[in-house]
Amino acid sequence: MRPSIVFWLMNTVGLLRLPDDSSMRFETVFQIALMTLAGLGIIVLAVYDVWRHRNAASLLLLLWVLGTYVFATFVNWSVNARSMLPMMPAVAILVLRRTEALRSDGRARSLNHLLIPIILSAAVAFLVTRADFVQAQRDRQEAAQWLNAPIAMLMPDVAETF
Repeated sequence: MRPSIVFWLMNTVGLLRLPDDSSMRFETVFQIALMTLAGLGIIVLAVYDVWRHRNAASLLLLLWVLGTYVFATFVNWSVNARSMLPMMPAVAILVLRRTEALRSDGRARSLNHLLIPIILSAAVAFLVTRADFVQAQRDRQEAAQWLNAPIAMLMPDVAETF
C-alpha cells in the first residue's frame, strides 16, 4: 500500500489532520511522502554501503545516520533542520562513496551530470535551514513578548490574588 493511501485512510499524521473542511490536503500528503522516501533512501544507502564494503567505516556511517535519525525522530521534541544537520557529513560521505563505486564500475562516466542536482539540493537545503532559522527567531520574539507581558494579561485569575 502506498504511503499516501495509508495517510488518507488514517486522516492524520501525528497531530496533523490531513483533510481540512473542504478536501484532502494533497500538498501536505505529497510533502510527507517525499520526505519519507528521501529519509528511507538515505537509510537504504547506508545499509547498502555496509553490505557492499563490510568494514568498520561503513558500520560507523550507518550508526551515525541511524543514531541521528532515532534522535531526531524519537528523542527531540520537534523535527527541524538543526536536528538533521549532524547527519549531513555522513550522508555526503555515503553519496560520494556510492558515486565513486558507480564510476569505478563504468556506469557513470563523469560527475558533471550530478552538478545540477547538487546545486539544487544545496539551494533547497539552504532555504529549509533559512526557514528554520526565521521560525526560531519568531519563536524567540514571541517568548520574549510573553515574558514581558503583565501577569494580569496572561493569567487574570492569578493576578487578582496579588
